[in-house]
This record gives sequence, structure tokens and C-alpha cells, in this order.
Amino acid sequence: MPFSVLVTGANRGIGLELTRLLVSGPKPADTVFATCRNTSDCKDLQDIQKSHSNLHILQLDVCEEASYPRLVQEVSNVVKDGGLNLLINNAGSASRGRELSVVTSEDMVQLFRTNCVAPLMLTKAFLPLLRAAAADPAFAGDVMSDRRAAVLNINSRMGSIDDNKSGQRYAYRTSKVGLNSVTRSLGIDLRPDHILVVSMDPGWVRTRMGGANGKIAPEESASRILTAMAKMTNQHTSTYVDHFGEPILW
Repeated sequence: MPFSVLVTGANRGIGLELTRLLVSGPKPADTVFATCRNTSDCKDLQDIQKSHSNLHILQLDVCEEASYPRLVQEVSNVVKDGGLNLLINNAGSASRGRELSVVTSEDMVQLFRTNCVAPLMLTKAFLPLLRAAAADPAFAGDVMSDRRAAVLNINSRMGSIDDNKSGQRYAYRTSKVGLNSVTRSLGIDLRPDHILVVSMDPGWVRTRMGGANGKIAPEESASRILTAMAKMTNQHTSTYVDHFGEPILW
């Protein structure tokens, strides 16, 4: 059966490497939608597209909710009745200040909107296409998998309250804790539709957001993410895991 995936924030870092693997990896997707805020400034994606006709580059600023219906329609025009199998909410942002002395209410609100509200509302917008994929008669009963229908929220170890031993990073931590709460509720609410929902820490990755001291390269993180996601089943919905698929305490 066809396998379609949408990746937000795909112009660089983890999103770019996820896209690269999804179009040309061992088990490539039939259709990959890669979104970025500025489609005229995503050369790496365009270079991949030159040799992969299964890649579609679409414009999306995740904070511009008014653009969601247009995006959903663009995806629907391609997948038609097959729906969307996997939505990867990867786009995110980090705060500039870390300490209590510099955090502002504007930082708190903006990061919460980007890292928590946007994944929820984008998932809501794509629900009809996710439900269409989940209803494929090739899948029987309550079997859940990323190949049937799933939402993967790229989170962070900083989304764990239990793991917070160093304080600081108020805006970023709060937004990622919120994303975990969203994941938990979505997994419960979408279980009757057989839609798997997982929150995953990609590891400390050497990206613009993660910094040069990150422990793993973006391509390694992306490979681990997709490998772990391929193993997710019913028992993993509404959970918070690392990039190996191992549980993280909330």
C-alpha cells in the first residue's frame, strides 16, 4: 500500500536528514512532503528533489494557522483517497536566553506557540487525511503503526520534568513539556481511529539549534528516529521515548 509522509521544518538539520532518508532510504516513502518557511531558500531540499520525484516541497510557517487549509489541500491533491500516513511535527524553535534574569513573557508565549500549539493545530488540520490512511482496508483491527497512520512529535529531553536537574531554559522547557501533554491526549483521543501518536527526543544533535557540541550528527539522529518509529505499535501510543524507542520519564 502507498506510504506518504509530511515533515515540517525540513530545510535543515534533523528535518532535512529525515526527508533525505524518507525519499531514498532502505524503505523509501512513495510520497514525501517537506515544508519550509521560505521555499526560495531551501537549496538542499531542491537538490534532493532533482533526483527524487517523490519529494514535494511546500511552504509553511507553522505559526500561520490560516495557511493550514491551503497546505492540507495541496497534500490532498497528491495523496487523494489514500490519505497521509505519517505526520512528523519537527519544526521548532529555541529561546535566546537561558537564565531567569533574561526570560520574558514574550519568549514564553512565542515558544509555546511554535513548539506546542502549532503541532497540535497542524495535527488537527490533517486529521481527515490521517483518518483516511488509517481506514485503509489493508490494515485489520486495532493494529497501529507508522505505515498505517501516525503522528510523530519531535520533542527534547528537556520536555521531561523528571530529568530537569539544571533549571533555566524556561520558555523552551515549558513548550516541550506542553508538547508531551499534547501527545498524551492526542494518543488517547485518536486511539479509536487507530492513529499512533508518539513524542520522541532526537538526542543532542549538532544543528543550529543544538549547537556545535551536540553528541550526534543530524543524519545519525534521523536514522535512529525512523528506525525507532518503525517499531512503534499500539503499546507506544501516547508515550514519550528517546531516539532508540526507549521510554523517558515525564
